[in-house]
Amino acid sequence: MSGLLGLQDVDVKITVEWGRSEITVAEAVKLGEQSLLRTDKQADTPVEILVNGKLFGRGSLVLVGENYGVQIQEIVEAS
Repeated sequence: MSGLLGLQDVDVKITVEWGRSEITVAEAVKLGEQSLLRTDKQADTPVEILVNGKLFGRGSLVLVGENYGVQIQEIVEAS
């Protein structure tokens, strides 16, 4: 663990991905405020947590006050 101490101040990019959607350019041009995009996921499907673009774990969306957060439920082993 002592080797990681020097990395404590290194920034990492965390992305939470819940689903994907494919639309045509014509549909994209029509998007605006209040538009609705359907995803390929069910409401209770776990979200994927990516660290610097690599899968780190899975979790569930939770409300934290007026914001959303992610509660980590699984950490994926690095391969």
